[in-house]
Amino acid sequence: MSKAFNSNKPITFEFCKLMTTITIKQFYEDFFGASCPDLNLILSENINKDIGHFNVFDIAEMYTSCPSKPEMPYNRRTYYKISLISGQNKVEFADKTITIKDCGILFASPKIPYNYTPSDHEQAGHFCVFTKDFLAKSKIGLEIDAFPIFSQQSDFIYPITSEQFDPINVIFQKMHTEIAGTGYYASIEETTEEGFDEMSTTHLKAPFFLTQKVLPLLNEGASIVNTSSGLARFSHPNWAAYAIMKAGIDSLTRYQALEFGPKKIRVNSIAPGAIATDFGGGAVRDNKEINDTLAAATALGRVGLPDDIGSVIVFLCSDDSKWINAQRIEVSGGVPI
Repeated sequence: MSKAFNSNKPITFEFCKLMTTITIKQFYEDFFGASCPDLNLILSENINKDIGHFNVFDIAEMYTSCPSKPEMPYNRRTYYKISLISGQNKVEFADKTITIKDCGILFASPKIPYNYTPSDHEQAGHFCVFTKDFLAKSKIGLEIDAFPIFSQQSDFIYPITSEQFDPINVIFQKMHTEIAGTGYYASIEETTEEGFDEMSTTHLKAPFFLTQKVLPLLNEGASIVNTSSGLARFSHPNWAAYAIMKAGIDSLTRYQALEFGPKKIRVNSIAPGAIATDFGGGAVRDNKEINDTLAAATALGRVGLPDDIGSVIVFLCSDDSKWINAQRIEVSGGVPI
């Protein structure tokens, strides 16, 4: 479970601004205030039209880093939100008031206004925000508003036990880590034990035990997609600690496919090349010199975009790939061939 947010200051988050429409960009601006990053770098209009936007936040981490924000708008949103909450809270929506005494999971759509009020200082968990384009009908075969959990008839928020909270929180933690794009750039000679252990915990231990925790929840015919890296096949100086963990993921994928086969669960790994994301501080995305160099080394003449990876994951999770199992699939545009 995440480290809880502790503060001696009064906690009064008002999650409602009735007369304001809150866009995903305004969400970031309100959340981070003066410390808000350059949103033009993470909310590229062209990219978001193609693939939408998705991000995951650690509740305790976010509150700790933004202690000066007493009011956070969640009414009349233009985005969707799923929150996994640990702590006492009161949620008001429509004509209902629900008290979360321990843990809960909340599904919010732009069509349902609500107030969400923490009742104590021990708040933990994660939440994700995403735009409608991220889960477009063309990707999932159904309008997102047709999902029962996002309909106006939904119960909106569901109390859960701490035992139910923990395995779901592991999934959120993994998403949060993957989006953050944790790498380690150092020569073998300069690699520290601490840095090595961080790579092992993040990129090998976490997916190993995450799968162990969620395995009982997977139905027959499910599909698992692990994330490897092109660096597990080709080599660049100073990436050893990161790359060998990703090579381990390829090996783990084969063992999982073998052991989960009797349950009719498929396991594959994807190995991205250079992708324009936050990884490495956004170097591929934001540094033109690095971007141009990598594009020139790629057969298709550009670096990858998040949707280049996402579309392959969707395929591997679908019945269209029902006979693909125990495979490492490199998604790099051809770098190097």
